[in-house]
Amino acid sequence: MRWGSSAALLPDGRMLIVGGADAAGPVSAAEILSNGSVTSAAAMSIARAKAAAINLADGRVLVTGGVTAGGEFLGSAEIYEAATNSWSTIPASLIEPRAGHTASLLPDGRVVLAGGETAGRISQSIELFDPSTGAFSFAGTLSMPRARHAAAVLSDGRVLIAGGSFGGVAPSSSTDLFDPATKTISAGPELLTGRAGHTATTLRNGNVLIVGGTNGLTDLDSAEIFDAATGTIQPASSLHSARSGHSAYLLSSGDVLILGGDVQAAELYSFETGTLSDTSRNRSTTTTAVPDAPKISTTKLASTVFADTATTIISTDKTKYSVGEPMTIAGSGFTANGTVNISVLRPDRSTDTLSVTADGSGGFTTVYNPPLIPGRYKITATDGTNTATTAATEADAAAADLDQCRNGDASSPTNCVNAPGGEGWANGNAGAQDSHYVEGYSIPYRMTFTGVTAGTWTVDLGYDTVHSSKHAIEFLTQYDLINDPLHSLAFGHLPECIDPTDGFLGLPANNNNCSLSGTPTSTFPIPKPIIP
Repeated sequence: MRWGSSAALLPDGRMLIVGGADAAGPVSAAEILSNGSVTSAAAMSIARAKAAAINLADGRVLVTGGVTAGGEFLGSAEIYEAATNSWSTIPASLIEPRAGHTASLLPDGRVVLAGGETAGRISQSIELFDPSTGAFSFAGTLSMPRARHAAAVLSDGRVLIAGGSFGGVAPSSSTDLFDPATKTISAGPELLTGRAGHTATTLRNGNVLIVGGTNGLTDLDSAEIFDAATGTIQPASSLHSARSGHSAYLLSSGDVLILGGDVQAAELYSFETGTLSDTSRNRSTTTTAVPDAPKISTTKLASTVFADTATTIISTDKTKYSVGEPMTIAGSGFTANGTVNISVLRPDRSTDTLSVTADGSGGFTTVYNPPLIPGRYKITATDGTNTATTAATEADAAAADLDQCRNGDASSPTNCVNAPGGEGWANGNAGAQDSHYVEGYSIPYRMTFTGVTAGTWTVDLGYDTVHSSKHAIEFLTQYDLINDPLHSLAFGHLPECIDPTDGFLGLPANNNNCSLSGTPTSTFPIPKPIIP
């Protein structure tokens, strides 16, 4: 009997269960469950209990944190590769060692780690893991410390973080909404019942099913729904058996399988009817590749370590691609030797289609060649019989960075050269503390583009002339008017050098921009105004 194990479904429908603790303490062991049978897998690099496991977008499994021998909280992480039955450690450490936290996979492939226990206290922090860089970064602070809470990714990319315990008092009924795009946290609606050790599963319609847990005294049989459209909490059908520390799966049918915890019986939440049924009394409903509940119940699982998944799966070989880079799509769980139709919803909202033939095991691999359009590609596969799983891949988009020339104090002017990261080029608004200008002259701006492919690009330039009822920008003109001696004479120093291209590979420095001729050069066909 082990408690505090972590688990995730592999792309081929098998279940990976790792770590946990037995009578002797935390273990590093890993097993794979498939159709009711258990086989050993490669062990982790270190014993972990109460870690968090999450499926990455490329099919690998990320395991973070946990508690090891002696009660030490871990700040390490490692990744399991099913194809080679091997683990690789991540060199970078978590921002904060933690156990009993949540791990949530974002649409862009990053993972949100929230809350949990750490040395001597309950964590209140959020951090992000980026698989493309292998780095962890601080992302914000929860409204309160949370452990044994639950988290679910909403359809708009935000993460609902609900309930949890925070030491010595009844579990919380509060929720937080974390926006990874802005790294901001806002208050969500109150749960109907404060709970810890529960699960939160995003349903097909975008709502979140919150199930079970404990109120600190007894396990709960209640469930509730977070309505994403209204931002409110509504009651849901009750469980047949109260449970906490269980797990929940979103199946390809849209239903949710609830199993484990302190009871053997599994239950099925019907997406169509909104009701819960006891699958131990109606075995005909359990037609998935998930092992029978009695075999799983020998391992008590951490409550929020499962990614929503299904037994029919498609995945891509990477989470991010360069624009136009081919995507390798793999699938499993389809009809053996059957035709699989694939549709790709592109960022421009048009659709591409492919057709492949599954092999004798119901799997396939194919290549999709996307257009030169950056953005999110939503991939759906179906064989007409099985309900297919949808996967999404984020293509790398071009990025732009806007800088202003902060030419320093008049007594020690600064040149704007040596880009990027030059002396005077910086993000943000220039002010009296870091720049000096004569009215009628221009403040230089520089827009740097990265991630663009060869070809013709159109840049739409828009600007506001008024901010807070004050005129901020009157007109557009050349970027290097302060290279004019008339501007510099007003301050008693030589003209500043303004060169937006200096330092970029493949671009020559515009040395004439630093001349004292008083004749500015232009990079855009904007008429030069009359200088006062």
